[in-house]
Amino acid sequence: MDTFLSYLAKEKEKKEPFKGEKAYALVEKMLPFIGHEDPHVRDDIVYVCLAIVSERLSHDERSKLLEVYLSEDFLFYRIKSKEEVEALRRTFTLLQLAVLLYYHHQEQITDPVFVDKIANALIVYLDQENVLKGYDEQIGWIHAMAHSADVLGQLLLAKELTEEKQVALLDAFVPKFQEAYYTYIDNEEERLVTALEKGFMSGCLKEEVLRDFIGKVPMYESPKHYKGLFVVQNNVKHLLRSLFFCFEDHVDLVEDIRQAMQKNKNHKKS
Repeated sequence: MDTFLSYLAKEKEKKEPFKGEKAYALVEKMLPFIGHEDPHVRDDIVYVCLAIVSERLSHDERSKLLEVYLSEDFLFYRIKSKEEVEALRRTFTLLQLAVLLYYHHQEQITDPVFVDKIANALIVYLDQENVLKGYDEQIGWIHAMAHSADVLGQLLLAKELTEEKQVALLDAFVPKFQEAYYTYIDNEEERLVTALEKGFMSGCLKEEVLRDFIGKVPMYESPKHYKGLFVVQNNVKHLLRSLFFCFEDHVDLVEDIRQAMQKNKNHKKS
């Protein structure tokens, strides 16, 4: 293993990891490893260490780091590419955006620009990301949709986020769950519903915004081929089912979900 990666692996196990290190400089050294092909390096070392060190950054340093994360070198790295290995840098940058938002909330900072930049970037990213596969036997978790949902979950806790931007964010997820070429099998719908539940329970996500989202989920043009219709109906069905069990105590939401389920079921091959 790379000497620096070995250092990170040992340091993260200490009671006071990275003591005496300059936080931002250390983050910069870790950045090239965000999308490492080895899942142990990527998930267990770099993700964890970046999260640990990012807590020690000042708000100004996090704002500076945010610009790096939102660049073509990270979140939009080769965004048109369908290569799963290249998607790793994008999808694991998403997790670091969730980390930055988490610390933003913990410190009770009010910065609408900081939050809005992440929200706007996520909307654009969702429109452009083509790699939807959750897990690969060789490279491990890719999980673009699950990680995007994690970012959404943090955004929906932000009091700075306007209702209009909440609608735009949820709208960006709708077509990704109406895809007819990939069947979600790695709990992507559960991660999205968890994000929605967080926002709803916090009071930041209004019921009317959630109801609007539910109504849009089954509104898609039926694919011409049976296989495509089967895939999209199942993706939508699983998302609606997860929503139903999450919000089963909310009568109005349950009724909306029931209606959405029926609309999805009524789709026929075009």
